[in-house]
This record gives sequence, structure tokens and C-alpha cells, in this order.
Amino acid sequence: MIEPKDGARVLNFALTGTFLSFLKNLAGAGRAGDFWRSRGITRADIRLGLPGSRPAGLRELADGLPGLLAAAAEARIRLTGVPFCLLGENLLRNEYLLENGDGTGRFKAPFCAGCSYAGRCAGFPEDYRGEILAGPCRAIPDKPIEVMVEAESRCSYSCPYCFNRNTFAPGRGARGAALPQLSAGAIKDIIRQLAAWDVPRLRFTGGEPLLREDLPELLRAAREGGVRVWINTNGHGLGDARRAGELCALTDNVLVSLRGWDAASDAAESGIKGSFEQSCGAARALRAAGLKTLRLGICATGRLIRNLDALGEVLKGLAPDRVEFYRPVPSPGGKDEASRGELALLVDKLLDWRAAGDLNAYVANPLPFCFYDEDKVSRVALGAVLGEGNARFAVDPRGFCKPAYYMDENLGDCRDLRAAWASPFLRSVRALEFLPESCSGCFYAGKCRGGSRHAARLAYGDWRAPDPLSRAAAEL
Repeated sequence: MIEPKDGARVLNFALTGTFLSFLKNLAGAGRAGDFWRSRGITRADIRLGLPGSRPAGLRELADGLPGLLAAAAEARIRLTGVPFCLLGENLLRNEYLLENGDGTGRFKAPFCAGCSYAGRCAGFPEDYRGEILAGPCRAIPDKPIEVMVEAESRCSYSCPYCFNRNTFAPGRGARGAALPQLSAGAIKDIIRQLAAWDVPRLRFTGGEPLLREDLPELLRAAREGGVRVWINTNGHGLGDARRAGELCALTDNVLVSLRGWDAASDAAESGIKGSFEQSCGAARALRAAGLKTLRLGICATGRLIRNLDALGEVLKGLAPDRVEFYRPVPSPGGKDEASRGELALLVDKLLDWRAAGDLNAYVANPLPFCFYDEDKVSRVALGAVLGEGNARFAVDPRGFCKPAYYMDENLGDCRDLRAAWASPFLRSVRALEFLPESCSGCFYAGKCRGGSRHAARLAYGDWRAPDPLSRAAAEL
């Protein structure tokens, strides 16, 4: 049923097997956007367990929800009455779409008591009582999706916007000053903790992690412990086919960073002649060595955004699986590296690339959606769900646990990762207690989360302040 509401045309539908199949067919044919636009539908309220409707089977529902989300990409949808665990691996990026606080006609399964969403989820419609124990749903544990370890302080480059050089390693050891460094023993202890906690992933970053001579030893320790490792690198030395092959034998996911769209622009950022060729050569060598997932990471400075067409040709030539753009992280006393207008150009370009099927590219770190068209930004930005302590945290070379690489907020010692995750600060982050008042009631609040809390505190001295790129900040 379509009805006008608050100036919009809203689709109200029961989440049945027939509706799931319809949306799956729309998404598969690439016609979902036309369907919503031709009917003027901007919102879809889809309810599971609507009185008088027969809901889809539990397994059918779990399998069909990704198609539903894909089909609704160009409309604001709200899934009412859907248990959080039914979204599975899609939950992290789509949690904000769920509303399941009404317990009328609901029951909770035995495993619900151990779920991290137990206080927010009313459970399942009564229709599923007979299916629940043999179904696909399980409690969602309260743990991070990964821990990021800054395994190496040193770096072969000197990029001006680097969070490393602007936090614990200013000057990179100039005048003989020693830089902090995690020992192999400390990193192996982190691996043991993650294996015991069943955290699926560890990410090695830096500085430049490939500068560690014992990196292969650490990667083998993680593999033996059952912990997957992703690596973020500038490609140091990976243009060599032998070394690329050795790395691919120990990890299946590597991010190679770029800083420019050609040799001159890249060197202007890295401070090193040949950095562009080195990074591009590393990406090609990793792909040739059979790397399962190649990611490319780029800091979206204003200068780079103004040259996106040239960069796009480079990216397509490297054939990455994913391209991550990062809003430049503010640093104390630093200037803004990209304006609202420039970031809006980035959003539009990413939408064009996606529409053409050229590149799977998105903005990976916190960015307030209201700096531009919220619906457009949401389609190409992950929001803050992966950033600043919401789903993961970092360990720096001093052994301090922090919400993010660039947030010098000590959560505790790396010898007790669970305590860091349970720290009062991270609990407040995950509970959205730092959400600005201006974000209250926003449809995307649970995904955008007010943009960067780090940028807000740096600009205004308060974790709960508006992100300086947000609409609220622009109106101050």
C-alpha cells in the first residue's frame, strides 16, 4: 500500500515470501531505482509479523534480506520487527534500518539472552517459534570485528596528512629520538587474545608494516592461531614478484595506498620520487601473484578530488576489488585538506563510477552525511560504523589501545583487549552517547553517527559537538 506521509509517498508492506521474491527480481534486473522513482516512492516501511500476513520462512528471510537491501538502495527503508541477527553479515552497515523494540506478539529464543542487542531487540514473531532452534539465527556476540595493530612506527614516506606522524611519531625520530615499537612477543600475545576471543581479523598497519623484518613470522603465528590478517601498506618492496608471492601465501587481503594520480602528484605528497611507480607496481605484482582481495586506499585531498578523472583511469588499470577513499583526518593546527564542495564532487564521481560498473569505490571513514545530499552520501559512504571505536579499535606502537589510529584516547593496555573494548569510553561510543543533539531524529543517525567525533572535539572541544563539516556546524 502506498500512502502520502510527511510530504512523501511511503510504501507500507508486509515482509512476506512473495514480497521478498519481488524485490529480489527487481534488484537482479537492475530495475529497483526505476521502480521507486516512477511511483514517487521515497520511503518504504516494511514490517515483519504484520497481523493478517504470513511471513516468509526464517531461512528464506535470512537469504532474501540482502536482496531486499539492494533493491531498496534508492529509497529510505525501515525494517520494522526484524530481529537484528537476521541481517547476519549485513548488520554492521545496515543496523540503522532496523526498528524492533515492540514486544507485542513476540518471543525470545534461548540464545537471545547472550546477544549484544538483547536490550534493543524484542525478538521474533510467534510464527517462527517452531523454526527458531534449527534456523540460521544466533546471538550476536559483543566483540569487535577486528583489531588494528600499528606494527611499525617507521615509514618510507612522509605524507603531510599522516595520522602516524601527527600523533605518537612526530618528526619520525628526528635528531636521534627513538620511536616506540611493539615487540614480536607483544604482537603474538595480541594474536593469542584474538584467537581465544574469536575475533575474526587482525589488521597490520604502520607506519609501514613491511619494514618489519619479522613480519612473515608474525603472519605465520596469526595463521597458526586461526586469525586472519589484513595488511595496509604503501607497497614497500612489493614490486618484486618473489616478495609479492611470499606475502600472498600468508594473507589474502592487502590494501595498497596511493597519494596522487601520476608520478609528480604522488611524489609531492610522499616526499619520495618514484612512490607512484612503487605503489602501482606493488598492486600489479600482488594481483599477478594471485592475491584474493586487492584494495586501494586514497586520502581525498581537495587537490586529488579535482583530478578524479585522471585518477579513475589509473584505478581501473590496476583492477582492484575495492577502492577506499578517506576524508582527510583533521590534526591539531592543521588546515582542512578538502572542502564541502570538493567532497560533494567526490560523492558524485563515486556514484558515476558505480552506475557505470567501473569501480567499487566508497568513502570508508566518518563523514557527516548532511554536508551534502544525505541519500547520495549514504550510497557511497560507510558512515562511522567502522570508525572511531564503533566496531573495532587500534593498538599503537606504545601498546596503548585507542578508538582509532588518530584518536589519542588511551583505552587501556594491549595485554587486555577485552578490557579495552569494555572501557567506559567505547561503551559510550557504541551507545551513541556522543551523538550531537542536532542529529537527533535523523534517518541516518545510526550509520553516520554524527560524522567524526574526533573532528568535532578538535574543532569545538566536545565529543558531542557537531562535526565541522556538518550542516549544524555550517549554521553556527
